[in-house]
Amino acid sequence: MKHLFYIIFAVFVLNSSAQETTVVTKVDYSTYLNLGLPSEIDSELIFFKSQSIYSKGKSDISYPESATIEKIGNNKKASNIYYSDYTNKKGYTKKNIDGKTYLASEDMQKITWVIQPKKQKTIMGFVCEQAVGNFRGRKYTVWFTSEIPVPFGPWKLHGLPGLILEAKDNFNQVHFKAIKIEYTHLKDPEKKVEIPIAKYKDISLKDFLVLEEKSLKDKIARIMASKPRGSKINNFKYHKPKGLELKYEWEETKKQ
Repeated sequence: MKHLFYIIFAVFVLNSSAQETTVVTKVDYSTYLNLGLPSEIDSELIFFKSQSIYSKGKSDISYPESATIEKIGNNKKASNIYYSDYTNKKGYTKKNIDGKTYLASEDMQKITWVIQPKKQKTIMGFVCEQAVGNFRGRKYTVWFTSEIPVPFGPWKLHGLPGLILEAKDNFNQVHFKAIKIEYTHLKDPEKKVEIPIAKYKDISLKDFLVLEEKSLKDKIARIMASKPRGSKINNFKYHKPKGLELKYEWEETKKQ
């Protein structure tokens, strides 16, 4: 009965348009990252219809029936927020650089998944199948459940015929695992706030990464300049910080 409920509910989420309330699903993930400094944080995925919001960092707020999408997508405790818009096939990253908030946009990247239906396991009572796919320099092994037939997943992982409940990369540096699923009703769905494109400075992801790297280099330069005269730091060389994305498609095009 539990699984049947989620199937009916998920179909309702993706197809309802003229209902009095909008149903929103929230999935809490335990997220382990080892990108130079190991950390374990709580993150959350919120999806409704053809859009999703993934917050790196848990908001610890409740969503009453009178909440709006803007309140749900305005997680002040989150360090980064990722939006996905399946209607327009666009992705957005909300992030701060030097006190200014940007909304970095990109075309949603298609991930070619190889589904291995014979490999199954159960997560939170849901039967999951395994799939493997490459995304920006990492190979991910994920577990998704067709019992919740939506294409969403944590962070930028998406595109399977079921919700991704767990994902690991081939370097053992990234691990997402769902630990809780809940839903709420939002009143006045016609008044919901879409992805805040007009609210923040819109910039391409490629240009955003250039700005981010420049900001980091400027900070390092200021630290170096603040050192007492005559002091030396031997063999210092700038290294680009390791992130979730190791390789971008435009870098591959440039090499060719």
